[in-house]
Amino acid sequence: MSDVAALAGKLIANIEKVIIGKRPTLTLALAAYLCEGHVLLEDVPGVAKTMFARALAVSVGCTFKRPAVYPGPLAHGRHRRLDLQSEVDRV
Repeated sequence: MSDVAALAGKLIANIEKVIIGKRPTLTLALAAYLCEGHVLLEDVPGVAKTMFARALAVSVGCTFKRPAVYPGPLAHGRHRRLDLQSEVDRV
């Protein structure tokens, strides 16, 4: 097994101590992190999206913050929406 695969296995095992039943999402999020990409977690309220992002950040040694996002008018002006973002910042 490669060093990356071994590291990924350890990270997944660590995160699954607090997040259960999200392995496909976890695998994709970890792959995006390792490729220095971005992840958008979309789901219904109350399914631990913030805890998921925090667990991933702590497991890889990053800081975690949840920025305040305010609604603003969109291009058409008819629709307004509030996006709650969880952000993993690299140090």
